[in-house]
Amino acid sequence: MASIVVREVYEHNLVSEFNMIRQSLSRFPFASMDTEFPGTVFHPDGVPAHLRSTLPPTSFYRMMKKNIDALNLIQIGLTLSDADGNLPTFGTRSQYVWEFNFRDFDYEYDLQNPDSISLLERQGIDFLKNKLIGVTPVTLLCCSGLPGWARDPFMGG
Repeated sequence: MASIVVREVYEHNLVSEFNMIRQSLSRFPFASMDTEFPGTVFHPDGVPAHLRSTLPPTSFYRMMKKNIDALNLIQIGLTLSDADGNLPTFGTRSQYVWEFNFRDFDYEYDLQNPDSISLLERQGIDFLKNKLIGVTPVTLLCCSGLPGWARDPFMGG
């Protein structure tokens, strides 16, 4: 079995990594994504921790949305595959996946769950490196090549 190589994406290599991803899409059209946030900080009042997984779907959604809206994204993982589950190899013996590291989360000041931050550090996330050279969400969208992306600011009314 081929080894899996995680391609770490920061501001300086974002364009080249998106070029590799675009090059792969015709052969590997299925995408799986994973996000890393600084934990869960908002919980429904009066619901013990061991019962939160039994919340009705609408209540669980509201809780998760409140957390996601309030917290800064740390990382997005991207895996491309074909219908048989094969990953891109780019002609090597390895298979490739991507981790996009964001700079917006400031581990010294931002809202966070300390247990989640400890877990992410043990898993290898370097918060200082992300803060210094991570991708900004705007740069990610501009470089992604997503159709219909406009650089005009949105004005709500």
